[in-house]
Amino acid sequence: MIAHFAHLVFLCLWGGFVLAESVMELASKDDATRRYTARMHYWMDLLIELPLVAGVVVTGIILVVGAWPLSGLHVVKIGAALIPVVVNLCCIRTVVRRYGHRDDPDAVQRHTRQVGVWAFIGMPFAAVAAVLGLVYFSR
Repeated sequence: MIAHFAHLVFLCLWGGFVLAESVMELASKDDATRRYTARMHYWMDLLIELPLVAGVVVTGIILVVGAWPLSGLHVVKIGAALIPVVVNLCCIRTVVRRYGHRDDPDAVQRHTRQVGVWAFIGMPFAAVAAVLGLVYFSR
């Protein structure tokens, strides 16, 4: 039960954090704001988001081990959940690259678009995993 609660807390914190980052990214309309966002998002990812993702993955592994053998619904949920984890790690890689080019407005703009694409790809799968997780947990 503690692992379920910890997993849910990590997921809620991570989800809220991703939504906050998305608002920050969407508000970046000019070069100066994009450079500021590149710096802030970089530090936010390293200091907060990576530990949250690690917490989600570790607690998820603990839950999988405890639920073995897995039902078909559980396998689908895990598959749907792995996509946003991988996509988020790819997004963090893009954020780190953008930070390295933060003084080049064209590179910052290009990387900012890539961050948006990663978010667009990951969020629907995260929503599916969340719904399936809540269905599975409520059984």
